[in-house]
Amino acid sequence: MKSILVVAFVIFQTVYCANLFPSENGVLVLDPTSFDAALRQYPVLLVEFFAPWCRYCQALAPKYASAAGQLASMNATVKLAKLDAHQYSEFASRYGVQRYPTLKLFNHGTVSEYGGEHEQSPIVQWLMQFERKIGASPVVKSSPTDVFPHLSRSKFNATIAVNPLIVVEFYSPACSHCRTFAPVFLEIAKELATINPNIKFAKVDGTREAALLTEQNVSSYPTIKLFLNGHPLTYEGSRDKESIINWLLTASRTASSFVKREVSFQPDVRGELFRSEGNDSQQVLPTVLNLILLMAVAFLLTWT
Repeated sequence: MKSILVVAFVIFQTVYCANLFPSENGVLVLDPTSFDAALRQYPVLLVEFFAPWCRYCQALAPKYASAAGQLASMNATVKLAKLDAHQYSEFASRYGVQRYPTLKLFNHGTVSEYGGEHEQSPIVQWLMQFERKIGASPVVKSSPTDVFPHLSRSKFNATIAVNPLIVVEFYSPACSHCRTFAPVFLEIAKELATINPNIKFAKVDGTREAALLTEQNVSSYPTIKLFLNGHPLTYEGSRDKESIINWLLTASRTASSFVKREVSFQPDVRGELFRSEGNDSQQVLPTVLNLILLMAVAFLLTWT
């Protein structure tokens, strides 16, 4: 009898919450009567104050829904919601809403306004950075490496120095290829976490770190570099999970002791595996160490 009551209570709670907080495409739909209850249920809540007729709100809607889906897949603490500020203008005015759309983050009673781009990636990144600050970083199920630190120029060299094996993706939030590649990069990190947990992952927002892109010879998005004891290797193969994982494992096994300068790796070619990114790109690799590296990688690729 007790178990039946427990099940009944759970069902009631589920139905009650679903009715109290209806959702559209993963975004909670609030009104003045449910707003405070939502803040109690979800202490960290990003709320979009919108107007149905606002074209900027209409443009944001699918991106906001995609951000909600991405955060849900990452088990993030923060939830996304929206409130019709045109219909409930008096209520919205309590929070200083003067334009549409306005995004405000409610964190255990503290309110802050989002001032970034109205795009999926910047919104998610801002919320992830916020969660890291409060010690509640979002984590994807079964993988500790899915939340990528975003490196600035001031922290880049120090991060590379303390991580002997680290993969860095240089990207732009506005780049469609980067958005397509994002879930692939995530899957790569998840799989390598079980194969070789020593390989770490990070990202650099190229739109914010132009000087760093120049220093690292990055001219397109997305660019993937593996840093082996501080020495960078640039990936130039296809952007599928299997190819990149094979490249990372092969490169990390064979090149860490030999790489003395940055080279670019083409995993689908058995002949000229490496080329220099400097002014002498047409010259034959001159050093014995580079020749050893070339032979070692070619041998392993032949037998893998």
